[in-house]
Amino acid sequence: MKHQLPPLGSATALALSLSLIACGSGSSYDTPSVTPTPSGISYDTIINDGLIKGAIACLDINLNGKCDTNEPTSAKSDANGKATILVPVGTDGTKFPILVEIPADAVDADNPTGTVGTAYTLSAPAGKTGYISPLTTMVQTYLLQNPSAGVDAAVAAVKEQLKLSGSPLDNIVGKTDDDSLKAADAGRVLVKIKQAHLDDLKTLMDSDSSLSKAQVEALLNKRLLELLASLQEKLKSGKLSLADLAAAVAEIKELTHIDKDSLKDALEDDKNHSEDKLDVSALTAGASVRWFSYANSLGKISYFVRQFVVTDDDIKDAATTGRYFYTDQRYQMIKDIKKSSGNDWGRSEVYFTGTAWFACPADFKNTATVRNAAGENFSTYCDALKSKTVRTVKDISGKNIKDVITEIRKFPYADVNYGSYKFWGADPATAGLDVAFVAGSKLFYHVTSEIENPLSYSSLSEDKMLLGAPTGTQVLATTLDDMISSYPLSALTDGVYIGGRNSLHFKTITLGTAADPILDTSGGKTGTVSFYPLSRYRVAFNPSEKQARIYRCKVVANDTAVDRYVANSSYGCTSVSDTAYKIETKADARVLSFAKMPDELIPLWRNDRVYVERDSNVMLGGRARLDSNRELRLNGVAMDQLRGILNIN
Repeated sequence: MKHQLPPLGSATALALSLSLIACGSGSSYDTPSVTPTPSGISYDTIINDGLIKGAIACLDINLNGKCDTNEPTSAKSDANGKATILVPVGTDGTKFPILVEIPADAVDADNPTGTVGTAYTLSAPAGKTGYISPLTTMVQTYLLQNPSAGVDAAVAAVKEQLKLSGSPLDNIVGKTDDDSLKAADAGRVLVKIKQAHLDDLKTLMDSDSSLSKAQVEALLNKRLLELLASLQEKLKSGKLSLADLAAAVAEIKELTHIDKDSLKDALEDDKNHSEDKLDVSALTAGASVRWFSYANSLGKISYFVRQFVVTDDDIKDAATTGRYFYTDQRYQMIKDIKKSSGNDWGRSEVYFTGTAWFACPADFKNTATVRNAAGENFSTYCDALKSKTVRTVKDISGKNIKDVITEIRKFPYADVNYGSYKFWGADPATAGLDVAFVAGSKLFYHVTSEIENPLSYSSLSEDKMLLGAPTGTQVLATTLDDMISSYPLSALTDGVYIGGRNSLHFKTITLGTAADPILDTSGGKTGTVSFYPLSRYRVAFNPSEKQARIYRCKVVANDTAVDRYVANSSYGCTSVSDTAYKIETKADARVLSFAKMPDELIPLWRNDRVYVERDSNVMLGGRARLDSNRELRLNGVAMDQLRGILNIN
């Protein structure tokens, strides 16, 4: 369905004025003006969304996200966007948030021959009803999640994530400064994502009476709040083009991780963890287990434990500075062969901090802020990766270990780094796990929103890039220019075999399910050639136009014909996208980046590819797109007990 967004010139918004000022002035209406009547107080409202005809406004007294019959509700707004709420005597209208319901048949005065297409709601905090927009909705969503936080804290959180100079509560109707245009574009993207989701989920919601639209919208609002930093990355100086707007909507929508298959699990998980206690306990030394896996295959043990550790020394100044330190420890064994034990694991990534390239050591002291009253803290990892985390906590002392692991394995989300929780921890049937967790054992639920992800490159020798060269030779690239010129797009005419000698490795994707849109898990077979379950992407360049073409190839596993395709070679390469590229100087390095990733890669891979020229080498690099992640973590007390049972050290 094509969604008609309310065009405002500079803003997608609803200005709701508790006043008798005529609409269309573009003023900010923050001071309520009320008219006493025999039955109560009359609130005149201006719905200024390009002037919306057919929307209703109400006081959402019970906070259920819809206008109920027993709540003060306006009639439908007129052609001038005007509606009136009559608040009964004894009801303080400034104590409840305002909700605006925009039905599918509502008409925007700037598009009088069409309708908005898909119904949705907007809201604003109690006492801040002068203007309602998608951004005021984000402020109200923050308050619903953090009832103890004040409006100022909620405003600051949204403002910081979107990097606005003004308040998200500001009336931006008619304004053309960059900050207002940025806020307007953010609103447009938020509304379009919500409408697109509601369209996708409509059949499911219509067929299942347990799913209410208000419930689904509340979940979508929470996810969008978590992704505001991701959205901010898509905003530009000036108004977004339609193409950029559509691209932002598609990418951020994907990051919500909500679809018809996951909706029920997401709603159930949201309900379960909304009953958890926010972790606002005093900061103490200890550990938080980022990931844990364990397997016993034919008597050979493999395990991986990643944990963030805080010592007494790390927190000694936290009371005065508001900050503390932590280290990233990793314990790994593969088939009885120990690979790491604490701080002795190897890191290959080199990060750009904004001023320099940093080869972050494994024992580096990362920083984080002390959790606030909303259970939030902010972390900086390796002086480069920044994130915000909200944490709730459950006491699992006395609970059976195998039962807790069974529940963790039902967690419906995949970790952005480690995949499905179906294989978290040890098999619950493992000997020794049918006992209770000791006192002090806790299970944390983290919602992490990434704020800044840096450029990085791999320092591994196998990730140094080669020049295009005749078969039988290998020459390392020393500059981006030489690398680009050795893979000319002009050489890849119709019928030319595309492979490692005339195109550059871009990315290899492992295909996980038979439903994958590119290839099935078997890899398939064509004639005498069978394939690995992989898609290999390659790129060639047109340096005169600063353009690149990206190809998708199958990867040969075997060819029964003699002297044809060798294992691991590319086969049947198909062009999937053309894109511009640029080269920028970052400290003592030069970085090649692409204007756009292939659309089909976005849901399969969360990074943007870069190539980094530094120290006379060209290395494979990337930058992770900002995302949000849901995690379950044991505390150190619980993990120490598991270590003893499973002999992990």
